[in-house]
Amino acid sequence: MNTNTRKLTESALMVALATVLCLIPPIYTMPRGGSVTWFSCVPIILIAYRHGVKWGLASGLTFGLIQLLAGGLVYLQGIDLTGTVFSIIADFLITFTILGLSGLFRKAIKNQPIALGVGTSIAFALRFINHFLVGMVVYAPLFNEEAISNAMFSFLYNITYLAPELLVTLIGATAVILTVDLTGPKLTRR
Repeated sequence: MNTNTRKLTESALMVALATVLCLIPPIYTMPRGGSVTWFSCVPIILIAYRHGVKWGLASGLTFGLIQLLAGGLVYLQGIDLTGTVFSIIADFLITFTILGLSGLFRKAIKNQPIALGVGTSIAFALRFINHFLVGMVVYAPLFNEEAISNAMFSFLYNITYLAPELLVTLIGATAVILTVDLTGPKLTRR
């Protein structure tokens, strides 16, 4: 099979798996979007690690589009047009695309679990920054009923689900990478 055909097929299967994992009731869901899922980011992270950042970014973008169409629009009710457009671009398209950066250290760090863990942690840190900015600009002015700043509201809201989601993702991705070598043309057991 052609290398690009293999990469496209594997990417499509992993995006489909990520979507199916999102259908499993999450560990918990935040009231205005965001949840801790059962490993739904892991397939995108693995594609990014296996085939590189380009394939990871494309897979993440595709996954983000599916998430938006599969229910993300529900969380945009009550937000003006500018906030809605900004949220669609940042909360769905950019944030899931960012997951593709998880493969950044595949060749730079020899130890596969560490390379995957560092790349995934950086991708989630960037994802957090993205959600934090959107939350501070779009959501906090509308929904912050606490006597705290919009920045603190956004920080607390987003860290509440993204930190556990990172932990779940690292556990799932590490379990896979400890049992399967993702660097070769064919998957092999360790």
